[in-house]
Amino acid sequence: MGRLTLLVLLGTVGCRNDPGVAVFIKSTDSGTAGTADSGTGSEWADPPLEPDACAEEEPEPVIGPWADAFPVPGATFEQGCTQPDVLPCYINELPTHSTTVGDVQAMATEVTQELWRAVMVDNPSHYRACGCSCPVETISWYDAVAFANTLSELQGRSPAYVVDGDTVTWDTDSAGWRLPTEAEWERMAKGDDDHVVASGTDVTAAAWYRENAPDGPRDVGQKAPTQHGLIDLNGNVWEWVWDWSGPYPDTATVQPTGPDTGTVKVLRGGSYADDYRVVRTSVRRELPPDQAVESVGVRLVRGPLLELP
Repeated sequence: MGRLTLLVLLGTVGCRNDPGVAVFIKSTDSGTAGTADSGTGSEWADPPLEPDACAEEEPEPVIGPWADAFPVPGATFEQGCTQPDVLPCYINELPTHSTTVGDVQAMATEVTQELWRAVMVDNPSHYRACGCSCPVETISWYDAVAFANTLSELQGRSPAYVVDGDTVTWDTDSAGWRLPTEAEWERMAKGDDDHVVASGTDVTAAAWYRENAPDGPRDVGQKAPTQHGLIDLNGNVWEWVWDWSGPYPDTATVQPTGPDTGTVKVLRGGSYADDYRVVRTSVRRELPPDQAVESVGVRLVRGPLLELP
């Protein structure tokens, strides 16, 4: 049976006038299509594979500055949807609660196709014709974990993850590259001023989304940066984080890492396929960790999960 692509509507989780999110999911190795979040799906013919423009631009890609990290100081902030008067909240963004996270070193942009090729050799992206500076996409959560470990090893850092089949254990003392926790990601996106959109500007200045990039992702690094120098936290492609999906607590948390087990992992940030109501700093989506989606990529952070007083 050939590889299938499934169109799934994400986002049916309680928002008023929910626009939904169109994403494409590759089939699993068994040839059966996966599911995401909630909604209904239909099988579509597999689109033709685009030529790899990055291979033409950079036949021998290098890790280069794409793997630089920017410091984001720790903070205590209100996690969840804190401004429902600006845009209505999804139910899984509540309750709002106080969260404390430590310092992190974060990639300024989403992982690019060039960086992925330099580390992993291949280019799994659907939008391969977009080029070296476009975000890598169509990667599973497990792919993102493997990438983080390989990049750490290439740079002489201790890998953050121990992988045993489908079981991934995080060494929280490791100085290697890793996925941010959901709380760390939201802290990076909201900055010090509880921004609805990551850079604190209007959504068009901050993000590539359905209205200004309806046909796919764009080169990273073109939108307004956050106060800590991070770009594209909203829009372009969704970003995997560490956590299994689960309801928010109703009490304060310190360095939360999500539930111990689960069936779906959290995505943050929105993408080119989403409209302005989804491209917000507190929106949460989810996907099985073995699914690779054309609107989903990753941004890594570096360093241990710091113990806080």
